[in-house]
Amino acid sequence: MAEDGKLSVSTTIRNLYSDEMSYLGMQFYNLYLSFKFARFLSKDSTGRSSYDNQNTLTTSVDYSGAYALYKAASDIVEGKESSQGTHLVIPCNEASLVFERRPGQNGQMDTFISISKNNMTIPFKFTTHQIQQKENGQMITKTIESGLGAFIKTIEGYLTGINADRHLDKLTEEYVKLQEGKPQQGFQSGSGYQNKGNWNNNKKGNWNNNRKNYNNNYGNQAPPQTWESTPPNQQNMSDYNIPQ
Repeated sequence: MAEDGKLSVSTTIRNLYSDEMSYLGMQFYNLYLSFKFARFLSKDSTGRSSYDNQNTLTTSVDYSGAYALYKAASDIVEGKESSQGTHLVIPCNEASLVFERRPGQNGQMDTFISISKNNMTIPFKFTTHQIQQKENGQMITKTIESGLGAFIKTIEGYLTGINADRHLDKLTEEYVKLQEGKPQQGFQSGSGYQNKGNWNNNKKGNWNNNRKNYNNNYGNQAPPQTWESTPPNQQNMSDYNIPQ
């Protein structure tokens, strides 16, 4: 919703979990990509994890910051990263994101993304899975970067506007209401606002046009820190499509 004359529209894309370390949530926020980190607290008798939702850290990146993360992560999955590892720092408004690839406890290379803000740091470690394959008559073990792959696909969706229609509908409605001085009435997809103002090309994933229009109106604002939803205290196995 819009608050104090500013747009504030969010749509959850994916929740990722680092076993007994932290939770990472990813959202469309206006035309930014937003991240939320929460530390792991404990597991109950059924194995359900809980997280520190009272002390979360959030930040947002713009298109160029998202692409930097996408490129660094893709190079790792494709085997193009440096043998010395990766260390990428993305400054954000009142925060910083650090994406790094470094040797883990067993000597294997692990990938992390962490947020530093308000004198706090929360790390997130991307999960991996082992697969057995037969090569030259012998069984060998290979590592699948499963968590990192999900992270890449999520950012790719943001960069290309995949599954962004519903979010853009909401953003368009709030933009028009803001221009017309109307109160908030909640979100409804498939609205008739798509032909008004600078937002007449919002439908069918026209993400780049909307980003350009948004920047024309709000280009001097730094990526916001707001996150409107509270993460669940259990693993969310939702798929990549934004829920309808």
